[in-house]
Amino acid sequence: MEDNFEDNMYKEHIMELYRNPGNFGELKNPTHAHTETNTLCGDEVTVHLIIENGKVKDAKFHGSGCVMSMVSASRCQRSCRSSALMDQARAFFCANC
Repeated sequence: MEDNFEDNMYKEHIMELYRNPGNFGELKNPTHAHTETNTLCGDEVTVHLIIENGKVKDAKFHGSGCVMSMVSASRCQRSCRSSALMDQARAFFCANC
């Protein structure tokens, strides 16, 4: 019974992030922007960044896709703010080894 309660709480949290993603939108004058599309499922996400002095000063994303792609994009934008670009690169490559 307890596992089911925790599973439901986790699912509710993920769905809330999907319905109200943080950092969703477009930056007016991004220094960098990039769009990726998953041709298999149709998910598409565009990331906008403002980078100053080697640090991410602001980050937003927009697009459409499944729950996990939208939640992942939102969490990624949140974690990269005020981070040095090299720290972000290390985190990405180490997490995906």
